[in-house]
Amino acid sequence: MSKTTKTGKMESTTAVALNTEMSTPDIIAALDAKLATLEGITTTKYKTNGNVAGFGDVKTETDISKLIKMYSSISGREKAYNAAAETLGLKAYPAFTEGGSAEDWFHDINLRIQIIQHKDTVDTLNRYKKEMAKFMSEADQKAQLIAEMAKFAATLS
Repeated sequence: MSKTTKTGKMESTTAVALNTEMSTPDIIAALDAKLATLEGITTTKYKTNGNVAGFGDVKTETDISKLIKMYSSISGREKAYNAAAETLGLKAYPAFTEGGSAEDWFHDINLRIQIIQHKDTVDTLNRYKKEMAKFMSEADQKAQLIAEMAKFAATLS
């Protein structure tokens, strides 16, 4: 599971609880459960076209400081736009948009930061899962395969 905080930051809400008494399949299941909680971040959809004028594409950027500058640019332009409308004496005027609203840009840039920050965690969990799989007994492997096959067979009905 993940949740979005008041500041818009997505956080994982499930910790991986492991101990030496757990069976190998239980440990792998716990790692899978944690990976599933992080998947929510990577499968969240972007709201804008992703292109910030003068910066590039939010969806592919890997430099967090550049993402901060992107949001600074968008939020600064929105503030300047609203101040200009006020200075012009406009009581009603179209909302600021630049390929999306400032709120949409906040969502997308924050999402990209979360994806970057969670990449190392996902990579580490996958590495642990691969290493743990080496310790599965033949009986555990068979039981896991049968469970996967039963789950698949249930989708065929």
